[in-house]
Amino acid sequence: MAVIVGPLAPATRQGQPVGGFMTAPTWIDVVSLTGGAAASYTLPPTATVFRCTPTVIPTYGTFNGTATVPSAGVINGTGSFPVGGQTYLVMPAGLNVLSLICAQACVVTIEAWN
Repeated sequence: MAVIVGPLAPATRQGQPVGGFMTAPTWIDVVSLTGGAAASYTLPPTATVFRCTPTVIPTYGTFNGTATVPSAGVINGTGSFPVGGQTYLVMPAGLNVLSLICAQACVVTIEAWN
């Protein structure tokens, strides 16, 4: 059976939306990171919303090249964003490769919805 990215829909009870919940993802990948080395992850093309959960915080990511662990100031817009406990992302138009890095070895669970 082929796994597909499931739709992001509100949870309902007796036809009424239940606040604070969302459907369970049907597409889940895990990216293993070696400490200090960036890894690339290609997002599923049919997904639009992602939740990234690293085992070590902080982990960093970017859609604009290779992710870096900040060690100095960056003031030209090329820094990497922090990926905390559970970070939700919407895939930017035209960009489908997410670069991830952590100073320590860790894994990042990536859940996807469309």
